[in-house]
Amino acid sequence: MKAKLAEKEAARAAKSADDDELYDEDAVLDPRAKALMDKQKELESDMGNAADLFGTDSSGAPHFLPSTLVDVTVI
Repeated sequence: MKAKLAEKEAARAAKSADDDELYDEDAVLDPRAKALMDKQKELESDMGNAADLFGTDSSGAPHFLPSTLVDVTVI
């Protein structure tokens, strides 16, 4: 009988561990909070892409520092 109880406890523990792996944090969030988080992630991604495109570092400072009027002139 003790062996049977031990088997049931082991099965219950294994099922609990499987449930933890299947837990989806986004599924329990308020839709407005999830939308806000998604928007923030999108904004961070866009800012990173813009920094790569324009040659800036993470603080937004440009890598290119013009030293003459010709460097500054846009054609």
